[in-house]
Amino acid sequence: MKYYLFPLLLILIAIDFSFSQDKSPTETYYKLFDSYFNYKNYEVFNGLEYVDEFPELIRTKETNNKFYDSYDFIKGLIVYNGEPYYNLEIKYDLFNDHVLLKYLNKKINYLKLNSKMVSQFRLKEDKFVRLKNNLALNNFYRNGFFKEGYKGERFSLYVKYKKNKQEDLNQGRVVYIFEEYKFFFVCYMGALHRINSKKDMLKAFPFREKEIRTFYKNNSSLLKSSKEHFFIRLVKYLDTLNHINTNE
Repeated sequence: MKYYLFPLLLILIAIDFSFSQDKSPTETYYKLFDSYFNYKNYEVFNGLEYVDEFPELIRTKETNNKFYDSYDFIKGLIVYNGEPYYNLEIKYDLFNDHVLLKYLNKKINYLKLNSKMVSQFRLKEDKFVRLKNNLALNNFYRNGFFKEGYKGERFSLYVKYKKNKQEDLNQGRVVYIFEEYKFFFVCYMGALHRINSKKDMLKAFPFREKEIRTFYKNNSSLLKSSKEHFFIRLVKYLDTLNHINTNE
């Protein structure tokens, strides 16, 4: 938790009112709050030292790695032990399912955070949340981080990212090639369903059979180009429909 002096709280709250409305008051407040203190005192800087087990990869195939979006650290948000921390340099290891934090001192360069203490984090515009495990997620859960593709009133979509490695011996030494996989889960009224096809959607939501079939027919090109964006649009569409069935 953050424990600071009451007079400073009043100063920061007063400053917050002067900012434009394009930023949320909460985000602006925390950024101002954190700017007055040494970031190394943050509670979030608490974890095990991280050492990359594939350091040779960056010298051979910079675009192929085990991380989400980029090998480089990206400025982002972490909610750690219930507290939000902005503008931290983080990246997400999809091979081991760990959130990493850049922390430079004389002995340590990177930290592997305690996953149970991270409730969510953001990389650029992408939000990842730590879901509670259940039967639908059990085989894919790992540390529990899922991308929030769409969050609606009744329907939501979550995506589990994962990378596996293969060995490439063509360069005279072992080089690891990583392949990315995505697994989709639709949440309806609190219940999660693993979705991979139209058949899965129809089985999970038979009361929307007509709408689902029509959506697949009208958006076949999107399905071929990006399955993730297809499911995001489909789930958003289903969430906006009015109740037409008493069983819904």
